[in-house]
Amino acid sequence: MKKTIIILFAFFLIVSCGDDPVAEAETGTLGGNCYPNKTCDDGLECSEGLCIKTADQGDTQESDDTTD
Repeated sequence: MKKTIIILFAFFLIVSCGDDPVAEAETGTLGGNCYPNKTCDDGLECSEGLCIKTADQGDTQESDDTTD
């Protein structure tokens, strides 16, 4: 009887945890849907209905190439 209860408990635990563990991102946040006016939070842009990071324009990062 104890084995049956343990097996049933394990089964229900697995089934209840089988849903998508990754929560859907909120609207306007990175990876979430765009707002209805096709905008996102600061630093993000709306692309194909999802908020993504904006491309840095005029990136001034120097490369690590050095010559001696």
